[in-house]
Amino acid sequence: MKTLVSISAAKKRSCCFLNFDDGSYILCSIDLVSKFTLKKGQEVDDDTIHNITQMQNTYDCRQAALNYATYSLRSEKQVLDALTKKGFSLNIAEDGLQFVKEFGYVSNPVFCEQFIKAKVQRRYYGIDRIRRELALKGIDDTMIHESIQLYYPIESLQVYAYKSAQKKLRSISFKTKQKQKEALYRHLLIQGYSFDIIKQTIQSILIET
Repeated sequence: MKTLVSISAAKKRSCCFLNFDDGSYILCSIDLVSKFTLKKGQEVDDDTIHNITQMQNTYDCRQAALNYATYSLRSEKQVLDALTKKGFSLNIAEDGLQFVKEFGYVSNPVFCEQFIKAKVQRRYYGIDRIRRELALKGIDDTMIHESIQLYYPIESLQVYAYKSAQKKLRSISFKTKQKQKEALYRHLLIQGYSFDIIKQTIQSILIET
């Protein structure tokens, strides 16, 4: 049991400090002060302090999840990882993730669609690289496969490989043909293209130069 000796203002307008007689303190929202009807001189038991702390952590985590998820498109794993890195426990982080999911700020299917379209159109990624990067972001194999089938323009695979090679060639044009060929091969392999696509692309682009 502790005695609440003062309630002082914090820099955040919506928060305050609960200062106890043993020198400890809690930063919490004014809403929680009202909810628990806290006032100076009141004795507060450990369970109440624990509940206040947990509720404040939950609120802070949800706010952090909302800020992170609305700043840029994220996968569920990215949100969960970001919250645990901020020091939230796994249970509270999972609650934060569920919170933004319920409001539609995070959706793995939507993430896959927009990720694939953006990486193909702007970075000319091949299928293998799309698959690798989605897996790193916590997308399961089934969803990756289905998303690629739905959103990757497979009929334009050769076109995007060619565009990627053209872009790379501009930075290595000073090299010999053999060095260009080696650099293009490595580049297209990293970009996620198959050997056959790489071979056809390099043959086409070097014939033109």
